[in-house]
Amino acid sequence: MAAGRPYDPVLEQPEPPAPPQTHPVSRDTTNSLEDLLRNDPFTGSTVPEANGLDYNLPLPVSRPPSPPRPCQGDRLFDPQLVPHALEGESPPSYGDIIENAGKVLEHIKNGNVGKPSRHGRTSITYYDYHDNLISDPTHIDDSANIEDLCYVPEEVQQRLIFVEDLSKPMIDALGENFTINPEFFEEHLLNSGYAGGKYDSPPAQNWSTASFEKSYMSFRWIRPVYRLPTYFSSGDLEDLLEDSITHFTRGRSITTGILTNIFRPEWGLWTDPTKTVRMKRVCGLEERVSIWRKKFVDQNTEIVIVLLDPLPEISETHQYWASIDSQGENYNDDDASHNLSMIEEEPQRVKDQRSFAKSLDWIIGRERRHDPKSVKKCEVQNTVIIEQITPRQAVSADLDCVFRTPQSMVHLEKLKEIKSTKSEICGTLEIHRGPLILIKQLCRIIKQDTMILLNQLRQVLDEIDIEIIDDTKMEDRLGLWRQVINRAQRELPELRSSMEPFIDFLLKSNTLNSPVEAAVMKSEVTQDFHELWNNMDHIIDRLQRTSASLISNMGLLDSRRSIEEAHAVARLTELAFIFVPMSFAASVFGMQIEPFANPVPIRDFFVVAIAVTLSAYLMRMTMRSHWLIDLKAGVKHDVRRYAERNGQPVQSQALPILLVFKSIARQLNARIPNTWKWAAKRTRLIAEKFWAVFGFSISFVLLNGVASGIPITVLWTRGLDSNTQDAASIGIVFIVTVTVGVPFWFISEPEFRNALPKLIIGWVRRASWRVRMTLIYLILTATFTVVPLALIWTRPLATGIKTGLTVGVMIMVTLVILMVTLLGALR
Repeated sequence: MAAGRPYDPVLEQPEPPAPPQTHPVSRDTTNSLEDLLRNDPFTGSTVPEANGLDYNLPLPVSRPPSPPRPCQGDRLFDPQLVPHALEGESPPSYGDIIENAGKVLEHIKNGNVGKPSRHGRTSITYYDYHDNLISDPTHIDDSANIEDLCYVPEEVQQRLIFVEDLSKPMIDALGENFTINPEFFEEHLLNSGYAGGKYDSPPAQNWSTASFEKSYMSFRWIRPVYRLPTYFSSGDLEDLLEDSITHFTRGRSITTGILTNIFRPEWGLWTDPTKTVRMKRVCGLEERVSIWRKKFVDQNTEIVIVLLDPLPEISETHQYWASIDSQGENYNDDDASHNLSMIEEEPQRVKDQRSFAKSLDWIIGRERRHDPKSVKKCEVQNTVIIEQITPRQAVSADLDCVFRTPQSMVHLEKLKEIKSTKSEICGTLEIHRGPLILIKQLCRIIKQDTMILLNQLRQVLDEIDIEIIDDTKMEDRLGLWRQVINRAQRELPELRSSMEPFIDFLLKSNTLNSPVEAAVMKSEVTQDFHELWNNMDHIIDRLQRTSASLISNMGLLDSRRSIEEAHAVARLTELAFIFVPMSFAASVFGMQIEPFANPVPIRDFFVVAIAVTLSAYLMRMTMRSHWLIDLKAGVKHDVRRYAERNGQPVQSQALPILLVFKSIARQLNARIPNTWKWAAKRTRLIAEKFWAVFGFSISFVLLNGVASGIPITVLWTRGLDSNTQDAASIGIVFIVTVTVGVPFWFISEPEFRNALPKLIIGWVRRASWRVRMTLIYLILTATFTVVPLALIWTRPLATGIKTGLTVGVMIMVTLVILMVTLLGALR
């Protein structure tokens, strides 16, 4: 075959293989896992070494590879390689091999590789390398033609096979023709939705054969994309992967089905809980690549099989009622008939759901009345439900000129172009035909997707750091924040730890270049990924800080809620200070005892209830007052100091009452003498100040009282007329005042005599004008009103005369006050 020309097994039939040559078999006890599964002595089935593949090529694992074992170089069955094979026994199918593996491996028995797929299509593209050149791509769309992949021309150094979206026929054909370990397909199908919506498969690290030598490597990463609006949600995914589901809208039904066998779950990268499945949102799509490689011994040809995931694609069948035209022909009748023929029979679950919806519409009066001139139409749409955030291929354009014409905007169309990983790699292989393009392309795609993922996580963490101070947003979005952070804390370390073994596998699997070129390539790839690993470590550290901040804010939010609840309970206890005393009063007055045998007036109940309520509320205010709280704090501080000085243990919360009494007694014993001295001193000072001000007045009154008291007492003990006693008493008081009081006035010191008048005059001068007028009013009232009224109402006069005189006195006093006020205002 000429260089660069693809080898087509249909156009060019390969030459018949040479007769099989028997090679001695090395009886090494270290057999590969493929040999153990195919030559299981307990199953009674045998599998030929049919493809001439070397199962002992050095692999990037910790264990050293086993010594090479020669095997058959063609596809003929050699019974000498399997000593226990019976003559005439047909080779087992790959289903038998999977069954044999399931007898000893639980992850194969309960896994996906042996289950049927939703679709049986085949999508394979392969290239041949020879003389550092690559052939044109060849496509295989039928699993029956996979057998031709085993016939490789001698000049081919490597056959690179890309497989997208595994199906059951493709798995059986590839596994049987290349004798592939079923674990290769099983690991690629982990959590892929291949056999249903159960995404809880255990990781391959937990398999019992995780430490065995294997001829493949599988790697999983996250591809950030926009998830387009759909009619189904994550809760419908399990039913959707089992069968199509139907959603009913007004006058329309939408039936959704999955068009791929692999439909991996998404990772929501949004923090707004208002986003729904009907909105465009950012998510992380899981992708996996699995690479298997072996060599033909006689031809030194390497077979490399690369399993890749397809784009998530769905089909939506819209059924609705459409009107027909006046000629009685409906629009797009041919298209509608074609679409109707494409619709599969609905499952019974969907029919029951539709019947229930129609019955519900009829019950609530919303049954739609169709126009008799209308027909049932349907439209089938196949949609890829993701959109690229950033293009994987490099896009360059002059933004100053690119928007001027539609022709210049062709380059920007790549921004919205969405391709699968297989399409990206195959497109690059057709442009650059070097042997290292697979390594470069896989590393570039993984690095670019991971960098975009880190940028999205950085934006999410920025939003969390900004919105975490808002309690309302924190309560609404706390669940989403925790999901994103916990998922990132699981995904990033796992991705970081699995990158380096996968890169080593890719670099060691490249045998088409010299060791120098391979070393240079390893240095470049490792240097590129060092920057990515540094960014991942930075995001992991930030995730830890954000998680710690979120936990602290959660604790603060819980404490605030507890405080609010305590305040609410405290507000409720306020009612107890009202109803408990009233209940106590009602209970007291409701007791059937002797003191309350007779009915008690209702006013007595209210008096007692109000008094008890006020007492309880006053006690409550006293207990919560600041001075009492400060007093308690001071007493506790003194008691603790007393306990420390005396070497007595004290608990952090409670204090022994005996210790409190001892501390108080000690303080009283130390402070009573000082307090007594201070009280005596303060009393003496107060008495001196009081005597300095009021001493003359007190002495004057006592002196005159004592001097006039004896004569007045003798006078009032005699049986004289009351008028005579009054007149004599007034005379005695006048004589004593002139003979005793006036001399005492003159002989006293002026400061002692004038202390009280100076104090009163000083108060009056410092008082405001309104206070002075009030004092004047009170003095005038007392002089001109109180005294006359007292004289009038103490005399034995008629009530009418007393009333008239009282009115007259009030009028006269009012006129006098008005005249004084006017004179003061005029002056």
